[in-house]
Amino acid sequence: MTTPNETAERDVTYGNLISPKLPGLGSLGFGSTMFAVFSAIVLIVLVAVLQLLTVAVVWLAISAAVLAPATFPTKDGYGRYQMMWRRRMHARAEKAGRTALRQGLTGHVPDGECRLPGLAAPTRLRTYRDVHSREFGLIVWPEQDLYTVVIEAFPTGFEGLDKSTIDSCLAHWAAWLGRLNTVEEIAGAAVVVETVPDSGRRLLRAVRRGRVNGAPQLSRGVTDQILNSYHVGTPATTVRLTVTLSAIAPGSTDEPARTEQEMADLIGDLLPTWTGSLDMTGAGTGARPCTAQEITDYVRVAFDPSVAELVEEAQLRSGEDGGGTGIEWAQAGPISAWNHWEYYEHETAVSRTWQMKEPPRGVFFAQTLHHMLAPHKDIARKRVALLYRPESPEISATASERDVKNARLKATQGRYAKAAAAGELEAAQRTTKQVAMGSPLIRVGLLVTVTVRDTAELARASRAVKTGLAGQARIALRLPKGAQDVSFLSSLPLGLVPQSALRAPGKHQEGAA
Repeated sequence: MTTPNETAERDVTYGNLISPKLPGLGSLGFGSTMFAVFSAIVLIVLVAVLQLLTVAVVWLAISAAVLAPATFPTKDGYGRYQMMWRRRMHARAEKAGRTALRQGLTGHVPDGECRLPGLAAPTRLRTYRDVHSREFGLIVWPEQDLYTVVIEAFPTGFEGLDKSTIDSCLAHWAAWLGRLNTVEEIAGAAVVVETVPDSGRRLLRAVRRGRVNGAPQLSRGVTDQILNSYHVGTPATTVRLTVTLSAIAPGSTDEPARTEQEMADLIGDLLPTWTGSLDMTGAGTGARPCTAQEITDYVRVAFDPSVAELVEEAQLRSGEDGGGTGIEWAQAGPISAWNHWEYYEHETAVSRTWQMKEPPRGVFFAQTLHHMLAPHKDIARKRVALLYRPESPEISATASERDVKNARLKATQGRYAKAAAAGELEAAQRTTKQVAMGSPLIRVGLLVTVTVRDTAELARASRAVKTGLAGQARIALRLPKGAQDVSFLSSLPLGLVPQSALRAPGKHQEGAA
């Protein structure tokens, strides 16, 4: 005979997330550790060989003064020297006027256009069709030789689902991410969940698109009743996925990059598989690629939320096919924008973006991110972006073995460090075993962006994120100070791969892992 506790369904736990770090002594980073070793060697030479005790004392004092700031990082986890350098570079850019953007007819651009800012300025947007003749927009990143497709999903949530169904959805999602590793051209993927105030026009547009002539009077009456009873202003949630492919084969420096048409054909062949396999992941049914006009429209609204209702009205008037607003890609960016130290000001709105500093420690459950993804009463517009970067089997094996070595080194550095590093070592060893069994290594990042009308609302929204949403998700967030413009752009469903912008001179060189 079994007890109720034995027959009850057990919650499936997840974990084994590792933050890759270079080895160091105690709280010192790799660079500071190298300086400490060099200082120790010099000190030994001064004392034991040259017997210059006075010089040795002076050298010891100088070394201690240099290492002291590096020993105590900021509350966000940045090194003191790193933060000082960032602050200085941002101040210089601000003084030179490089943190302000002026576009349009009265701006500083010669053609009067309003392109996307920063790294996205050279992008192009093209229209192609997949093998099922579905139209899709293709974002071209010419400087990085990257190509991005955007997929819109319609998840219904976990309400009413039992644990086994939820676990099955998560298992299929893990398999979906794992299959990305089978396409060597894939440079990154992202899931962007955005909550915005709903004007009700999206529902009206969907109903009009789904109606057919000669429908029964009863069905028409039911849909009319839904439209009349719908509460305008309630939050609406949109989910978009991006998959970014590289035109250059990994590890290849001699082969020429593929052409735009070749990449469009490749993506057109893969799109039906990607959208069709999302049904079992909890992403809902009917996932489809976004058209070029839809991509342009939501980017325009992201930079200027005040035009959201006007854009929806234009989409509603465009007809049952949802032709869009007619906004061109070269006009989707902001007329004006300012990259402040701790927030990003664009058009009529102010945004702040955080990045994940540390993932949840230990194990976590299926709905750990539920509150972070759900609408919040103190945040008008919120965007959560999960960034994925699958690694090749060779890089996965090398990185997992390096993590084991680093964790083992930390475990030997004193009693306290040994206790703290025990979990990291165990997690790294589990990762190595999984990689050896064929599971790909996937790098994961998280960005949280809030958009409000002014800085007064920004303070309230920031408290909600830091003290509420991040705490409930057991995620440590930090503010990328001085890089708010790039962070805002990275959280948009555009397919920006930040590592591609960090390459050494020569755009065809391999980026940093």
